[in-house]
Amino acid sequence: MGAMTMDEAEFEAALQEVQIEPAGVRLRLDWNGRQIEGLLDGAKRESLPVDWQPGSRVRVAGIGAVPPQTLPRESGLWSVTSFQLLLRTPEDVEVVQGAPWWNPSRMNQLLAASAARTCVTEIVQSNGPSNLNTCDSTAATRFVSGVTVNATSGVITAAGQGFAETVSVTLTPSPALTSTSNGIEGWICNGTPIKWMPGSCRG
Repeated sequence: MGAMTMDEAEFEAALQEVQIEPAGVRLRLDWNGRQIEGLLDGAKRESLPVDWQPGSRVRVAGIGAVPPQTLPRESGLWSVTSFQLLLRTPEDVEVVQGAPWWNPSRMNQLLAASAARTCVTEIVQSNGPSNLNTCDSTAATRFVSGVTVNATSGVITAAGQGFAETVSVTLTPSPALTSTSNGIEGWICNGTPIKWMPGSCRG
């Protein structure tokens, strides 16, 4: 087995995933169909640019590390099966094309609101529309700062964070709850900015 090969590298790739780990940040990249890991030691979540989003296209520069290979091709040439890029600073990653705004990461907002929706529905069916704010959630994620529920109307608001614009998703019981309501027939979804909302969240 030979020694690990290291050299400077720069290329464009699709950013597929950003993983926050105790030792730093790990980026999963797709370069022409090949999986590459970008490693940024010591980086913290709060230091990452907000436009590092899955689905974006990035230009990365760093020190490429190719582990020694153990299986040669039939031609006798070594087959490169893995590659890591050691990043030095966040500036080594430049976003050249932003990700589609409504991507799986931002779906966290709808998922958070949906969890509260289940809670509100169950309370109304059991006890009517009272103390619905017990379905609030202060659990924050990278894209959701929290979920609030109006105590009597049951209106749910999931507030976004980490975006250049103010983002929120609102779920409203339909028809509107009254003191005698004992069930919820449906929900109306709205969000801002509306241009970024899926069709199901435009009222």
